[in-house]
Amino acid sequence: MQDRIVTKAQQAPKSTVLILGDQINREIASLSGRSPQETRILFVELGTKVQKKEWHVQKVHLLLSAMQHFAEDLRTEGYEVDYRRADTLRDGVSAHMDAFGVANVIAMEPMNWNGKRVLEDLNVELVKNNFTPIIVDDFRNSEKFILKRLEKICGKSLKAYSIDCCNYNQMLEVFKQEKPDGIIHFAADKSVNESVNN
Repeated sequence: MQDRIVTKAQQAPKSTVLILGDQINREIASLSGRSPQETRILFVELGTKVQKKEWHVQKVHLLLSAMQHFAEDLRTEGYEVDYRRADTLRDGVSAHMDAFGVANVIAMEPMNWNGKRVLEDLNVELVKNNFTPIIVDDFRNSEKFILKRLEKICGKSLKAYSIDCCNYNQMLEVFKQEKPDGIIHFAADKSVNESVNN
């Protein structure tokens, strides 16, 4: 029996799945049901996050480290991973499309309007976000009507616990009941911007 050599032109084209920095999870909707044989993964490390100092330096390093480790985990699973650095998300996605001759990129809906707008402008196919945020807040410096606005953004009902996250026993009950995949703690008594600046 003779070995058959398959050239790049003969290979079935791979879909590209873009994974954003807040989507570092194997269970995201855009990866659901996809195999390494049919899927290429794209990560875009944004230079602007570091240069503009929009985020605390430790947060940036934590995020970049998590992205790089997740990219390596996916490589270990057999996925082809394009991890690239670019000034903007638009630049990174466009460069990937040019480099790989990709016409279609898939991503899970981002949790922010600007990212969603950029991806829509690039004709990235957006898959409905399959995560549901659960809110824990004592609402001492915010209003509960904000929850309705968040539900509108998420397109689904949200569960909210009106407790102080410093209360160990109450938080333990939330964790037992909800079994969260991830936790984002803003650690702010006032606005996030004021907390970062101070």
